[in-house]
Amino acid sequence: RPFFGSSPPGRDRHEIEAHPDTGALLKGRRLEGSLEGIKIALSAHPKLCPGVPLVGWDVALTDDGPLLLEGNFSMNLFRPQSFDAAE
Repeated sequence: RPFFGSSPPGRDRHEIEAHPDTGALLKGRRLEGSLEGIKIALSAHPKLCPGVPLVGWDVALTDDGPLLLEGNFSMNLFRPQSFDAAE
């Protein structure tokens, strides 16, 4: 069940079905490399900011694999995004 850009259950639903810049359809597509991207963020957190409880990690899924872009220390806690990782 891959999904991209979803508010958590019980919150106002904000679903993104297409990429905002390219128009490429996202809904129903598997995001190849997403599980590896999650692993990179989980590995980076204790190494780069061990004393920080929450960081929003930006990970790009590239042709060469996932790439950690940045950590956001003041991310939006009121409208988090989530997706189910493709395996």
